[in-house]
Amino acid sequence: MAGLGIGLGPIWMSGNKAVRQRTAQALEGGGIFAFGLSEKAHGADIYSTDMVLTPDGGGWRANGRKYYIGTATPRRSFRPSAACGTGDYVFFAADPRHERYHLIQNVVASQNYVSEFELRDYPVTPGDILHRGRDAWDAALNTVNIGKYNLGWASIGICTHALYEAITHASNRVLYKMHVTDFPHVRQKLRRRLLPPGRDESSSRSALPTTCGSPRSRTGATSSTIRW
Repeated sequence: MAGLGIGLGPIWMSGNKAVRQRTAQALEGGGIFAFGLSEKAHGADIYSTDMVLTPDGGGWRANGRKYYIGTATPRRSFRPSAACGTGDYVFFAADPRHERYHLIQNVVASQNYVSEFELRDYPVTPGDILHRGRDAWDAALNTVNIGKYNLGWASIGICTHALYEAITHASNRVLYKMHVTDFPHVRQKLRRRLLPPGRDESSSRSALPTTCGSPRSRTGATSSTIRW
């Protein structure tokens, strides 16, 4: 879900079947989704939001800005956004193709698109509402927790892959007519990194694999090239 934007969280937790169906169609078309919670003055503070819904006929008008919102590009998708209105805390779906949706800027100097956007008298119908009251609060908190959980596993994966890349790189370097991974102090350091927590290092030699590394590194080296 992280790759598509954590904006999917409030949608899948919603009882709004029509929005869920439109979301499925957007996914099939390559749509991405943004989670419109953070604001410049408050950050991702569930307790505070300056975006408001004002009654307008049978619906509402949304006004306010969201800041530091990942994947909030003007592509075909939805922006579940938090707002105060209707007497409740509310999550609703916003379409970035609408003329009242204004993409202001990318707030980071990189290819990753982290946006600031503004809704100016954006029309919200009852059919756009995803959650109200306590359900909206729970959807916000649950989505934040899902994102943190995914980030935790992503960090573990990045660190593990970096270790494998380092071993692969070292195994292909020769210094003083020896592969770097044959130096005793290098082997000791790598054993310590590869051991599970609490494992006795004195018994680690027999437990170490004869090859180690990622199935295929960016340099094209395979695990079979690593010397132990």
